[in-house]
Amino acid sequence: MELSTEIERLELNDIKNASQFYNNRYEGDYMDEWPTRKKRRVYELLLELGLPEEGIALDFGCGTGVFTSVIKQAFPRWQVCGTDLSSVALEKAKAKNPNCDFFRLDDPTLIYCKFDFIFSHHVLEHVSDIDETWILLSQLSKPGTRMLHICPCGNEGSFEHNLCRLKKNGLRQHPKNTFFYEDRGHLRRLDTQQMRSLAAKYGFDVCLEYYAWHHYEAIEGIIEEGLDYVRYLTDPIQAANDAAQNKLHRLRKQLQTIAMLRTLTDIVNRRQQKPEKSWKDYAVIAILKPLTAIPWLTSRILKWLADNEWHQRRKDPKGAEMYFLFKLSEC
Repeated sequence: MELSTEIERLELNDIKNASQFYNNRYEGDYMDEWPTRKKRRVYELLLELGLPEEGIALDFGCGTGVFTSVIKQAFPRWQVCGTDLSSVALEKAKAKNPNCDFFRLDDPTLIYCKFDFIFSHHVLEHVSDIDETWILLSQLSKPGTRMLHICPCGNEGSFEHNLCRLKKNGLRQHPKNTFFYEDRGHLRRLDTQQMRSLAAKYGFDVCLEYYAWHHYEAIEGIIEEGLDYVRYLTDPIQAANDAAQNKLHRLRKQLQTIAMLRTLTDIVNRRQQKPEKSWKDYAVIAILKPLTAIPWLTSRILKWLADNEWHQRRKDPKGAEMYFLFKLSEC
């Protein structure tokens, strides 16, 4: 790991530096939006929880309020709040959700609040001290409070875990159990046993555990990032051994083919959107547009497979993302 990256990770352990780190990110379009399918999945899952018609909910680590909106949509009669350590993110969240309340994480009034439901989406991998975070979550809860956490999963067997095993240092011990391609703000990747242990340690019972990003959803997500990202992930030069190198070569060819086909659609769209088109533009559109049926069909098939995988395999722990619902003991 480069020294500069290691220093950045160490600085994230300090809340002031972490706040500035994320303020700088949120000045851009960091986490400004999530795929429609992901928001729909969270919305449907919230409806499955059987929560009462009224209550107080907290989006813990709400960022720009994308999932605060989803919570409010699922629970229209609830008071929905959000908290984050980034003031820049909170300003964006307030603009998106004028009917919700927002607090900075260090707001002294927050500790006096008690919530019926607490939600976090890809937050636990970012916090500097996981135990301090669970202590805070316990303080914000009352007997019977339910808490849903969605975060990266470190279990073995997912498509991404298997991919990382093919690379030298693909599975990193520092930061804890993370994958080589992960964002530098990720300080850990928890596995199932660690999540269960944390819950038990702080008095929460596990009510539900689901998993996603097993295979097809992971492939779709990787391809959505583009051709350069595919090449980076599957770079055979960094293979762990000869057998791994051969596997990476085969995987690279497969993923590159799909990613390259999708670029056809991008090329055609850019040419069509030009206000003034040359004869070359019309020629490119005429030649390539019929071919865009292939990436369109491929995309639809992958999305269908990913959706089906979620419904068929969400109890299979060999996924790269996990959904844990907890309930604070009432005794």
